[in-house]
Amino acid sequence: MNARRPRGYVSIEDFTVLVLLLIIGLVLLAMVTPASAGEVVRYAAKDRATLQRSIEAQEELLARKCETSLRTFYKWQWPLVEPMTPRVDNWHVDATCDHLQATVAAAGEAPQITKLAICMPPRNGKSTTTCVAYPAWVWGPRNLPGKRFIFTSYRLSLARRDSRYTRNVITADRYRQNWGDRFELRRDQKTKDRYDTDHAGYRMIGSFKGGVTGEGCDVLAVDDPIDTEKADNANELERVIEVWDKSLVSRLNDQTNGVRIMMMQRVAEGDLVAHVLKQGGWEYLRLPAEFEIEDRCRTFISLNGEKRLFFEDPRTEEGELLNPKRFPREVQDTLRTNEWVYAAQQQQRPAPRGGQILQEAWWRYYDTLPLDAQGKTRKPDHGAQSWDLAFKDLKTSDFIACLVGELYGPDIYLRDYFMERRGFGASCDEIRQMRTRHPHLSAILVEDKANGPAVIETLTQEIAGIIGVEPQGGKIARAFAAQPTLKSGNIYLPNPDDPQTGKPVPGREWVRKFVKNCAVFPKGLHDDDVDAFTQLTTYLRGTHSAMLDFLKQMKARDAAKAEAGRG
Repeated sequence: MNARRPRGYVSIEDFTVLVLLLIIGLVLLAMVTPASAGEVVRYAAKDRATLQRSIEAQEELLARKCETSLRTFYKWQWPLVEPMTPRVDNWHVDATCDHLQATVAAAGEAPQITKLAICMPPRNGKSTTTCVAYPAWVWGPRNLPGKRFIFTSYRLSLARRDSRYTRNVITADRYRQNWGDRFELRRDQKTKDRYDTDHAGYRMIGSFKGGVTGEGCDVLAVDDPIDTEKADNANELERVIEVWDKSLVSRLNDQTNGVRIMMMQRVAEGDLVAHVLKQGGWEYLRLPAEFEIEDRCRTFISLNGEKRLFFEDPRTEEGELLNPKRFPREVQDTLRTNEWVYAAQQQQRPAPRGGQILQEAWWRYYDTLPLDAQGKTRKPDHGAQSWDLAFKDLKTSDFIACLVGELYGPDIYLRDYFMERRGFGASCDEIRQMRTRHPHLSAILVEDKANGPAVIETLTQEIAGIIGVEPQGGKIARAFAAQPTLKSGNIYLPNPDDPQTGKPVPGREWVRKFVKNCAVFPKGLHDDDVDAFTQLTTYLRGTHSAMLDFLKQMKARDAAKAEAGRG
């Protein structure tokens, strides 16, 4: 057994090994001369220079790609706008960029798209692409610093936010390094609401309250022209349309090739997008959060005088999500707290597809009226005209509307329809003509409001059966009151299509229009025919109930007589 070594003891063997290691280390150190150490430094510097040249070459390549692709530039500028938010790429952003790029053309050339409406759910990048990246791309990478932009919104603070973001991009060092030689911002015109380039271009903002006066533009862009809280206000909708038609559109320097861009949620049937689409010539990029196969979005461009497909929604499955990376199914479902809000904000529909209160699927259709035991058309139990009248005969006033219905047991068959703008005298004439067409219907219901009292007073002197109706509750309450009769399948419309040929039946064009108006109620542009319908349904349903009560009373009386006879 070896004795324990005292503390600090080093054996001869250990000392020899340490001396040898020290000698080897000195020899190796001597081999590294000052010249070879300098080589190491030079090699490191060379590698850094090579790396720097590689980075610069990649940046140059990316910058050249940005000049031909708004898609690429949008990704390039993202860290300058949202440095703390990771970018989530998706095909719908590319589609938006492609449509915006199609609105840009060199001087003297016509853009492929001059009128573009973009409707998609909130927080999906339509403002960042259109109001921020788009003008910065046009001025710098696209090298058109003379372009003049006007951006408007219902809230000036939103327009200012995006104006600030654009300025952050075009004043960033990285942007200036690539395209700073193409334009400068003028120092004498550089505010939060407007800044100009030294090539006479500018980006300025305005609001739908104050409008934009005194300046023209090459690109007029609207981002949310109306507060969603005011979308149910018909007067506000009309005001927005009037500002667009009479004030904003006139700001375009070139009414033929000037670019109009509109971004908003479809908050009402009569909103600004509906207004411009009705005028024609617009490309409508509608991308709902959940795909609807029957309404797949398609846009077109004119190429060499020929209309060609430009874009088609690539989704294939009903309900397929627009942006599942950012809004997966579990997140998307949490947004469905209100069907009306979800339809407008997420699906870009003024009302839920198929309707909500008076749904399209609940209507039944007839080719012939009910028959009796002999196979002949039955006589109705009762029937009526139902009129909803207007105050004045103006282009902006409401319509007058009429529905004619007949009662067959518990079922209501709608027979005729009328809806046009008419003044007092013309309204009376229409009621007379409808009575001539349906002389067997004794009741003529007239809402006792607007022109109603005057019409009632005039026509009661010549036509029997005119009944003034005082509406009970609001429009929506009356629609809900009519809902059970419709939902239970007791209301029939004439089949708008021939069952043999499938072609539309002349004179029944009104059926589809009426069903649509009911489906979008109360978000529709006009609801006069819906009012006439609920008034008619309430009256005929009450008549049927009264008939049943009468029959019960008669049955009870007959039973009492029979019992008395047996006694």
